[in-house]
Amino acid sequence: MAKKQKQAAEQELQVERLVRVPVDSIAPSGNNCRVIDEKSASFAELMASVKAAGVVVPVHVRQVEDAKGGWELLAGERRWRAAKAVGDLAIPAIDHGVISDEEAFEITFTENYQRQDLTPLEQGKAVALLREKYHGDDAAVASKLGRSVSWVRQRAMIEENLSSAWRAELAKADSWSCDWTVGHLVQIARLPAATQEAFLQGIIKDDYMYDPECDITGLTDEIDRFLGRVKGFPWSMDDATLVAEAGSCRDCAKRTGAQPGLFFEDDADEKTITKNEQCLDPECRARKLAAYVARQSAQWRAKAPQLKMVYNGGINYHDQKKLEKQYPGLEYENNFQSCKKNDPAAIPALVVHGKGVGKVRWVKPWRSESARAGGGHVAGPKPLKERRAQLEARRWARVIEIMRAKVGAAEVGQIVWPGELRLNVVLTLAAEVGWGLGARRELLRASLWAEVKRAQEVVGPEAEDLLIDLEARLWEGVKEQLVGRLHDYRGTKQGAESWVVKEAGHQAELLGIDIAGIYAEVCETKGFTVPKSWASLKADGTATAAKKGKKKAAKGPRSKRVPRKRKQKAAKRNDE
Repeated sequence: MAKKQKQAAEQELQVERLVRVPVDSIAPSGNNCRVIDEKSASFAELMASVKAAGVVVPVHVRQVEDAKGGWELLAGERRWRAAKAVGDLAIPAIDHGVISDEEAFEITFTENYQRQDLTPLEQGKAVALLREKYHGDDAAVASKLGRSVSWVRQRAMIEENLSSAWRAELAKADSWSCDWTVGHLVQIARLPAATQEAFLQGIIKDDYMYDPECDITGLTDEIDRFLGRVKGFPWSMDDATLVAEAGSCRDCAKRTGAQPGLFFEDDADEKTITKNEQCLDPECRARKLAAYVARQSAQWRAKAPQLKMVYNGGINYHDQKKLEKQYPGLEYENNFQSCKKNDPAAIPALVVHGKGVGKVRWVKPWRSESARAGGGHVAGPKPLKERRAQLEARRWARVIEIMRAKVGAAEVGQIVWPGELRLNVVLTLAAEVGWGLGARRELLRASLWAEVKRAQEVVGPEAEDLLIDLEARLWEGVKEQLVGRLHDYRGTKQGAESWVVKEAGHQAELLGIDIAGIYAEVCETKGFTVPKSWASLKADGTATAAKKGKKKAAKGPRSKRVPRKRKQKAAKRNDE
């Protein structure tokens, strides 16, 4: 018995031997579950190591007659690729000899899957390999991996449904501030491919992917806001005429209620599904919303030509400009005071963006600017402190308005940043506001950064032209974002300085704008000066006793008025 074991061990040593194999004679296996990004920083480090010391850890190969060069790679594909990239002619390899496909699969899968640093995408690929091997039996796959069936199904959903755009973005995960887990990716993979990509562009634009606190709950909320609940749509679910080619929402399969098994718990009842179902086609929803608003606008203008188009809620500068082009005369809803329909001054206002979009509300102009700043409170004397706070808020609202115009017209040559190259300042600003390719790190390491390096390598007049052109293109995008940060300033009842005022100060410092001078000019402008009547007011807003006394003395005693008819009758009697 011992002799047979010794012979088997000797045979194994003969089969598995260390050899040097030409890299060009090795063909990779299709059973590798690892995702290899040759453009990543980690792969660049591996290439540098291989170039300096060669491949130290041997790869695993087997002898295959029909393979290119007679060798098939079983494990160590990253090392093999790095060796090819640096021009290494041969690498050390453990030769497993002529083995079956089953044995080869086990070696490849075991070597790659048992690593501790597999990403969710790599886990999904491993699950896909095993599902194919076990003919879709998730229980068998779970048993092989030592995992639960639900664990297997989640990774399978990611592998099967995640769009190529998301896979490309996930390949850049080494530059993220956050840790996107399987839970994150399952939320994405449930959506149709087109919806996934539209959502991806939105969160890249908002820098959400680079938020270190983007937990699964936060991601779910972002998806909810992006998709919108069907129950909140202003049009009828059965309306098939709004967008003829789309049909009615009731008959549409692109809503979560049409696929309850994918988006709801197994025990969810019909009432819960109807209440929470969402639209999976944001583009169709946007078309229907635009058509509904147009329909509402036409109907209301026919009977109320003074109809106002308003928006409410948060909106970025770019989207606001698009809405203003689409709806001329668009105004912020808070520019008006809510009222009842039967109010003599009532005006219909159609909401085109924000809460209650598509609905008509009744509004009227504010009675005064001070009433608007104070939230409509006009009853009783207003405390002097509140009056001053409202005046300060109106002053800064005007200053911000002037700053928006000045920043919008600013040239890159106005930037004031001692001790720094202007281009570096523009790049820093671009990274800070998230302009360019949509995210801080992406901007500084992708195509624009490559242009900067190319411009720095060029010698002569051409270099200066390249830098000037790059500065100008970057600055236009940065400037748009800076203007967008200067939102309408409403102030507070206490007159506290808001972040918008601070932002205006930072931008003024950057561009050499005298914001203190602007403020001083506004304070001297008619309508923004301190009323003289305030000098005679007490802290609670009532007039002082001396002022009241003067008013009474000026009027004097009230004379008794005799009606005209009585005078005429008295005169007639005297004549008689």
